[in-house]
Amino acid sequence: MRRITTIAAAGAIALASGSALADVRVSMFVFENDGGAPIEGLDIWVDAIDLGNEIEFVWHNDSTISANVTDIYVEGNDFTNTSLGSATIINNADVQYSEGSSPINPAGSIQFFGGVWKGTVFGADPDTPRPQNNAINPGESLAVRFTLEAGATFNDVLASLNAGEDGFRMAAHVQGLNPNDESLWVVTPAPGVATIFGLAAVGACRRRR
Repeated sequence: MRRITTIAAAGAIALASGSALADVRVSMFVFENDGGAPIEGLDIWVDAIDLGNEIEFVWHNDSTISANVTDIYVEGNDFTNTSLGSATIINNADVQYSEGSSPINPAGSIQFFGGVWKGTVFGADPDTPRPQNNAINPGESLAVRFTLEAGATFNDVLASLNAGEDGFRMAAHVQGLNPNDESLWVVTPAPGVATIFGLAAVGACRRRR
């Protein structure tokens, strides 16, 4: 059974990055935006950090507009269900998350993006009833560290992220977008894109049902 631990560790993200064997940006983009919320200035992305027998995903909100990340998801498939082991959520003073996402799986038509969502191997959301209080707000980040099981490596994780329908995805629910407190979903990877990794800013597109 996968074990999930939540800890508070100021500066833990910087420490992990400093000892990383590799550090790769995983781009996310807007998939579902039924309310037509303005997305210029939205910048949500994940930093994948190689820690040897562990991998750390750092969820970043570098948006210059009002936007609160209130749920994060890692899809469960044949690879992640066996290769991602115990998870540790590294909270800080401003971002307080616990394991368990609501809804359990990403909602709306994102469930069918790139093939049917296969289930959630890991999901988390803020601790408080008003999620923007402890959400990942602009200028903030949250780290989740997984042990690597069954002989899996950092490169295996990247390969699965980049494998289209045979791989796994990560998604996030973003709320609190002005002017009408709209919400949207972001996801990675994009089907048909040769690579989802790079240093460029996140690409954004809209899709309506």
